[in-house]
Amino acid sequence: MKQLPILIFSILLIGNLSAQIQIQWVDSIEGDFSFVQDWSYNEGVYVNRHGQLSCDGLCPPETDRLKDSEGRLIYDSLKKFYEIIDTSHFNHTIKCEAVAHEFAGINFIFCKRMGEGCNCFTPGSVGTHSSLDLTFINDSCSAFIDLVSIMPDSDQIFELIEGWIKIDKSLYSQGKLKASFDLKFKDETRPERPLEWKGLICTKIEKN
Repeated sequence: MKQLPILIFSILLIGNLSAQIQIQWVDSIEGDFSFVQDWSYNEGVYVNRHGQLSCDGLCPPETDRLKDSEGRLIYDSLKKFYEIIDTSHFNHTIKCEAVAHEFAGINFIFCKRMGEGCNCFTPGSVGTHSSLDLTFINDSCSAFIDLVSIMPDSDQIFELIEGWIKIDKSLYSQGKLKASFDLKFKDETRPERPLEWKGLICTKIEKN
């Protein structure tokens, strides 16, 4: 998760780079928010062919000695393994579609209170290297897409062009972000077709 100095940098950055749109404060948000009942394990945690919760690719080196030659977790080592590997269930907080570089989907967005405002971002993953960053200050929303590419020298920030966002006003004041949005971003490599990111958000706003 981003640390506080990076969050502050994000706010300053988008204030200089991107257009701002007016937040549409509403009493309720239309849409299917049933995705909040879905959940995932931490990335890399899965059920192996032996029916055990294990980890793949991102396993700490010390877990190797807790498996046999077929990848089965050794019975006497299960407690130790699950002390190392977090097998918590994490409920989804965003349902979205995006036309963005190196994007394979994302189920989570994290939000943090920043004074009178709020900063939110989607984390990267093995398959998704574009992150959506949103900042709300008073009645304005700024946004950008942050690409941390797997290709050399291809990292890039894509500025907001236009769009809209609706936020449940009552829930926001209570520390919860429930929103729908549809945003477009400038892509210098193909100016005739902007990047897009749209969807639904339902997540707790963490305090400083």
